[in-house]
Amino acid sequence: MLRSEKPLLMVCLLAAGGYAATPLLERLSEWPSLLETVVLIVAILVASLSVARHAERIAQKLVIPTGA
Repeated sequence: MLRSEKPLLMVCLLAAGGYAATPLLERLSEWPSLLETVVLIVAILVASLSVARHAERIAQKLVIPTGA
């Protein structure tokens, strides 16, 4: 089960790490925080595409037309 959910697990770990690192990043400068934001957005996009791909696989197994 976790193998197919790697992108979601990655986002959860990145979010937890970002939450823990926020006080440190706030003291450094604006660039690390900006980089953290970009990494989290990319991770969320990857996870959402994984969810869409998973939904398409389920739809194929249930013989539901694509895009329904």
